[in-house]
Parts: sequence; C-alpha cells; structure tokens
Amino acid sequence: MFALITRGEEYLFVKCDRIATPPEYGGLHDSVYYALSDKFTLSTAEGNQLYTVARIFKQLVSV
Repeated sequence: MFALITRGEEYLFVKCDRIATPPEYGGLHDSVYYALSDKFTLSTAEGNQLYTVARIFKQLVSV
C-alpha cells in the first residue's frame, strides 16, 4: 500500500507493508512496517522537483 502526504508544494511518499505474525509467535495480529521517501518540493533554489514527483506517480500507477 502506498500513501502520499502533501502540503501543497511539498510531497512525501509512504510505503506500508503489513506482515502477518507467524503462528509460532502467537499469530494473533499483523505487524505494520512503513518507509518514508525524501521530501520533494516545488520551490527550491535549483528548480522544482515536479518532474521527479510525476515520475514517481507514473511508477506507482504501473505497480
């Protein structure tokens, strides 16, 4: 599962994985792990990162 956190000009992608606890360890609930991307912004001194954000969206659509 993927998520997007945004504040207008800033974008942060989140990847969530749910892993079931094996029966030998109780097996009563799932564990959730997540990873955060770097923060992308549209207002930087070097130029904006809009094309990078669009490329990530394109990759997520193909998953």
